[in-house]
Amino acid sequence: MKKTKGEKEEQQGEQPQTPPKVEPLFLAQYRASYPAATRFHVTGDKMVFLNHDEACLHQKHCKGKLQTY
Repeated sequence: MKKTKGEKEEQQGEQPQTPPKVEPLFLAQYRASYPAATRFHVTGDKMVFLNHDEACLHQKHCKGKLQTY
C-alpha cells in the first residue's frame, strides 16, 4: 500500500534526529538563555524552537530543512 504525502511527512517527523556535527554560531546565545534545554530545532528560515512539533509545523511553510542540534 502506497503512503500518502501526509503519512510520509508524519513518519519523517517521528524519526530520531542525530545532531549535525557543526552547530551554527547563533545557537550559543540560545544555549546560554535556555541551559536546561537539550535540543534546539532550527528551521530553514533560522527560527529556533524548543518544541519539535511546533518546529515541524513552521517548517512546512519554509524552504530548506529542519535541523536539530
